[in-house]
Amino acid sequence: MLKKCSCILLFLLLQFSGFTQILPDSSFMDIAGIRDSALAVNKTWLFFDSNNVATLDNILQQQFVPLTQFGYKKPIRPNLVSKFAYLRLRIFNSKNIADTIYFLPGIFFDNIIVYKLTDAGKPEFSANASTSGFCYFTLDANERKNFI
Repeated sequence: MLKKCSCILLFLLLQFSGFTQILPDSSFMDIAGIRDSALAVNKTWLFFDSNNVATLDNILQQQFVPLTQFGYKKPIRPNLVSKFAYLRLRIFNSKNIADTIYFLPGIFFDNIIVYKLTDAGKPEFSANASTSGFCYFTLDANERKNFI
């Protein structure tokens, strides 16, 4: 009985409280920590629709692969690319204030349409960046968004 009481007393004396920080999901790109394009490229996913099967209803079921798997060395002429390419960006803002990130997918694309995924997981038109080539994403404090 004495052993049991002394064990309980020892555990009570050695008890400590720990504080943890919630880490963002590793598949999300934290815009507060982006210092160069390499951090953005590592978190960008790509899907080439070579069979013309992707629609807004089934785009999330397509096989996106990390953009880093493509070791492009030279620029590709626009007339050689006749299929649609989709980029998926999962963005997180860990700051306590709203922030904006500008993304340039390339000046060789004719049509740059940005879709934001709703809470239900459905793509919703967000912006047409075809004129300037720049896509900008504004996130509130501690907000997560998915874009295609």
